Amino acid sequence: MKHKFLIILFLSLCTAAQDTLQSPPPVVGIKPEMVEDYPLKDNVETADLIDSLRYISTATHQRSFQSNLKEKYSSPDFEYSMTKPRESLWDRIMRVLRDFLSDIFDVRDASNLNQMTEWVMKALAAVIIGLVLYWAIKFLIGKEGNFFFSKKNKKINPEPQTIKENIHEIDFNQLIAEYETSKNYRYAVRYQYLHLLKILTDSGLIEWDPDKTNLDYIQELAGRKEQTAFKKLSHIFDYVWYGEFDIVQRDYNQVKLSFNALKNRDNE
Repeated sequence: MKHKFLIILFLSLCTAAQDTLQSPPPVVGIKPEMVEDYPLKDNVETADLIDSLRYISTATHQRSFQSNLKEKYSSPDFEYSMTKPRESLWDRIMRVLRDFLSDIFDVRDASNLNQMTEWVMKALAAVIIGLVLYWAIKFLIGKEGNFFFSKKNKKINPEPQTIKENIHEIDFNQLIAEYETSKNYRYAVRYQYLHLLKILTDSGLIEWDPDKTNLDYIQELAGRKEQTAFKKLSHIFDYVWYGEFDIVQRDYNQVKLSFNALKNRDNE
């Protein structure tokens, strides 16, 4: 009897140990009532469903950002903001011109408006370039020039001027010859005129005085035939000397003939 009891006890313990080894590990996060809510299909056992669940045994580690992350992505290559570009002066001018043309010609089509603006800008550029070339060529040609680029005589309104030099102490023939040789015709005209004043004074037609003006001498010749020629030569002298009119040799030769004609009037 005692041996039978021991055999039965041993078999019971073996059966209990086998049941313990075959029992699956508990499933974390799955409640029994959750399994009951989903009825199993035919021929599917509860143990098979539990065995199909995967278990993650790999350890999980927390990761952190690099310390220089902000500096690393602060370059312009990582700038994605849609910033509106700043309008330049040229863009502003073109925009104002387009708005002006759009209002004047009532053009709303962007393509036609751009073509019209481009044509106007080309026309303005051509005009500006033409003016620059004109003034550049005129400047390079210089004082004489001819035709379209010829220099116009400087218009002046001569004011009465006095001549302080003592005409009785000047060797006019020598001075005039020197200025003609050096092609300084402006000074040559000056001393041609002073020489004429000396001749008229010596002839008693005028009374020379350093404080008198050319107009005074013209009035002294009133009623005489020399007045017209003297008045003409006085105007030439004023334009050449006081107006700083550049006179060339050809013009000087003509003026010299007029001076000599009035100087030699008594020899005619």
